[in-house]
Amino acid sequence: MKLLLCSMSLLSSLGTLKAEATQEISININISCPMSEEYSALLQTIPQGEPTVSFEEWRDSFVENMTKLIALVESGKVGDCGWQVSAGDKTSTEI
Repeated sequence: MKLLLCSMSLLSSLGTLKAEATQEISININISCPMSEEYSALLQTIPQGEPTVSFEEWRDSFVENMTKLIALVESGKVGDCGWQVSAGDKTSTEI
């Protein structure tokens, strides 16, 4: 099964800051993995339906989802993995 979390755009400052005061961070993660407990747990954290409306809801959802993703990676039940991050004027090559 192929898990693709693609181009999650994050703002380093959310909320009351004006657009010109923010910096964008973009993360692209590619992971292939078989069905597992960790993969199932991650799937259950992926928001369904209406988009998150408040910062607190977004933050809680993001933290829970990334925690489950980290657990999947730490389980070692993954392969064919890569990621790339861009922040400000810095862009990594795919790792």
